[in-house]
Amino acid sequence: MFVMLLAGASGSGRIDELCNPLCLRDATVFEELRGPARSSLDAPLFFGVSPDEEWVAVFQSTLHTEIVKATHVPTGKTSKAVHAGAGGNWWVDCFSPDGGMLYMGKEAASLVPGAGELFFKPRASVGGGTSLAGRKGSQQAALQALNATDKGGQGKVASVDLAPVIEMDQKRTAGPALAERVFGKVVLGMGSPDRDFEGGFLEQLSLSPDGKLVAGIAHVEGTESYGVVIPLEQRPLVARPFARNLVGRLVWSRDSRRIWFYARPDHSVEGTVYRVEVEKVLRGRS
Repeated sequence: MFVMLLAGASGSGRIDELCNPLCLRDATVFEELRGPARSSLDAPLFFGVSPDEEWVAVFQSTLHTEIVKATHVPTGKTSKAVHAGAGGNWWVDCFSPDGGMLYMGKEAASLVPGAGELFFKPRASVGGGTSLAGRKGSQQAALQALNATDKGGQGKVASVDLAPVIEMDQKRTAGPALAERVFGKVVLGMGSPDRDFEGGFLEQLSLSPDGKLVAGIAHVEGTESYGVVIPLEQRPLVARPFARNLVGRLVWSRDSRRIWFYARPDHSVEGTVYRVEVEKVLRGRS
């Protein structure tokens, strides 16, 4: 589902003066997890994070080989398993409740810091695990927090200022100036809008666990995809961008202080996992 935004009155927003290829604001990058991510409609999440944020795992695939990598966040040590010809049967499912095992469907591997290899073994059943992959209904909760309604595919939402996203994209491309905009009406629908759609839209919305922030991916008239954070306690609502070329869903830490996401810089087929402090996104560069 996406949220389509139609242009309204002008607005303003603070933005960084400089923009690197990802437009990252002091994010932590997990370079050891970089690689060709699996692309599948039935697997929109390219990574998983253990509930205690001790481990982050990715699932990667090439023509004949599928790889699972898991990084121990405190030490930066990475373990992996290679499975040739898996035929799409593997996916980072979730972690055990104590974060000590990684589940892959009907298989599981113990997570040991410093171990170079993951050894997956059959397990008796599927399920019983957990992760920071997001809660069911998180997007609907985000829409409600933005005062959106869904009545037969039509609705309204409190104005969201996407001017900072436009400004960040201008600094990246050095293109012609565009008018600042506040988007006030929304149309809810499934899938993505047509290529020739003129306007802006938000997708992959997620409400923070403390209910004070909404994160998502913003697009404005064919720009790159930008991760944004919208503070709900501030008026007018402003979407603060923090990174470019995001793929899939964003993941909140349980204390709402960090966002994990997957990105592909410069349209590369290879991407990796990043983590950003929400406080730095909202504060901007000093």
